[in-house]
Amino acid sequence: MLIDTDELTPYQQQDSEPSSIAREYQDYLDRLEKDYLSACATFALIRNFLLTLTANSANISLCFLAIDFGLGAMSAGLLGFSIGSIPAMIDIGEAGIDLASNYKIRDISRVVFGCSKLVASAGISWNSTKEYRQLMDNAKESIQAFEVEVKKYEVKVQPTDGISLTFQFQVVIGTSIFLAALPFFLKFFRR
Repeated sequence: MLIDTDELTPYQQQDSEPSSIAREYQDYLDRLEKDYLSACATFALIRNFLLTLTANSANISLCFLAIDFGLGAMSAGLLGFSIGSIPAMIDIGEAGIDLASNYKIRDISRVVFGCSKLVASAGISWNSTKEYRQLMDNAKESIQAFEVEVKKYEVKVQPTDGISLTFQFQVVIGTSIFLAALPFFLKFFRR
């Protein structure tokens, strides 16, 4: 059963016509929507910043922890990078790469921002293991210098090239035992 427009009350006819109160109400709702979207964007920006900060702090901590456990500098850097790159992967994933329509990207700025986060995470990993790598390089150089000095010293210590060092020790120990036992042998032969 359809209602005729003639049967509408004057109050219902006022609601169907646009009025100044409805326009003000619509403007108020539009302002609320803009404020809500602005607050959501601000919240997303703050959440994204805190996630990036937390992941990169974990990146540095994990690099140092891996070095303390004895992993090499490259392994520690890769381990830290894997944690530090999580926010970048989230940004790239949320960019909306549409595989169905020829790999079209809905939001290229998110992809660029995600790639910049990847580069920053790699830089943080590289920088956090830099001091350890320098320390290891200095240790290798000092070990090589020590080996060169030991070889120079070994050449100076051995006056005879034909006799080995162990034979020389055996001769020295045997001579000292003979000299210590010489008074007993002299007493034994005098009787």
